[in-house]
Amino acid sequence: MVRKIKTGKIQINFSNRWLYTSIVIWIILIVAVGVYAFTGNVGHTSDQIDEVDPTVIASVKDGISWTEISGRPAGLDDGDDVGSSVWTKSGSNIRYDAGAVGIGSINPMVRLLVAGTGYTTGIQAWGGSYAIMGISYGSYGVIGNARTGVKGFSGSSGGVGVEGYGWDTNSCDFYARGAGSDYCSSSSIRWKEDVNSIDNALDKVLALDGVFFNWDEEHGGHHDIGMIAEDVGEYVPEVVNYEEDGIYAKSIDYSKLTPLLIEAIKEQQTQIEQLEARIEELEH
Repeated sequence: MVRKIKTGKIQINFSNRWLYTSIVIWIILIVAVGVYAFTGNVGHTSDQIDEVDPTVIASVKDGISWTEISGRPAGLDDGDDVGSSVWTKSGSNIRYDAGAVGIGSINPMVRLLVAGTGYTTGIQAWGGSYAIMGISYGSYGVIGNARTGVKGFSGSSGGVGVEGYGWDTNSCDFYARGAGSDYCSSSSIRWKEDVNSIDNALDKVLALDGVFFNWDEEHGGHHDIGMIAEDVGEYVPEVVNYEEDGIYAKSIDYSKLTPLLIEAIKEQQTQIEQLEARIEELEH
């Protein structure tokens, strides 16, 4: 019996059943291989991908270096055997135990260098507790080199943009080393409205108390000098930062007491001059 298959204007005759069977088997095999190749790559987890032989990837990824494929150290030929990748996977984390990592830099001189170009940001970090924590046991924990070296921004009410913690009384929470201003606070007549002089500054200063005290263990446990924030807040609330309950304070901005002291000295000087004039009048 002769079988005929019509495809458009073309007729194919199959007079040999073994030939017909062989063609059908080959078609099935080709379809099966195609389905396996597609579904086998789509569902891979990161663990499965790590197990793929880099030579297989290299064979279909022409022009990509070994370093890009599997973390292969630079300077090695494709035939060199270096074992596993330099990156170590532990759970959902990866780490790099040796050398330096550069992003946007071909020659990183520190453990991690993220270089921004033009007006782009080198590194931006977000964290539930700390975005970036720098810990140093010898030199520097974090170094920023740009128009703004290190910028901290708190996106929550009552948060902290940048926090510094000195190890003991011989350490500094913050250390200003350069020749520029130690600390800069934004200030310009362009940005201020309803400007008024501080009234009764001397009375406010006289109501404040400077004290000696010892910190609790959580805050260092050392002897110190300062003021009690809650007491200061009764007379100069502008310099005190409170907890959400509005009762207990968290901090004092001591630098902002300077304008108060200036006005208090001026008031006191006026009193001194008045007294001098009175004395002079009495003497004559």
